[in-house]
Amino acid sequence: MSEAQNKTPEGGGDEIGRTAGGFVIAALLPAFILGVIVPFDNWSLRRFTMVFLIILPFSAAATLAVGLPAFLILRPFRPGHWWSVSLAGFGLGVLVAIAMRLPGPPDPHDFLIIGPLAMLSTLAFWRIWKTALPQTK
Repeated sequence: MSEAQNKTPEGGGDEIGRTAGGFVIAALLPAFILGVIVPFDNWSLRRFTMVFLIILPFSAAATLAVGLPAFLILRPFRPGHWWSVSLAGFGLGVLVAIAMRLPGPPDPHDFLIIGPLAMLSTLAFWRIWKTALPQTK
């Protein structure tokens, strides 16, 4: 695909670049949020950095292992509503929560943490990616 075909004047961006940027943000967001809320007492920049750096590789792995295939499967449908993207993201988060506990049984408490984090990451990715798409009228 030539660069001219990949540009979308109405969307104002390059789809490949927006997609890559969306995946980076989708991986960083859960690590950032958990870095802020996990050190409950005596919050410090050092604790935030430690939690962020510990969680980031797992977040990136989940984003690539679950998010990339989901994107490639759902991309032709061009999801256009925030609620459909939210539901898909929460479902992907539940899938990650189940996979985390294998071979043991899933812990429903994980669904309440990882599901919303995945939903927020999916919404952030979708919002970034959507700006590269041609605007329909």
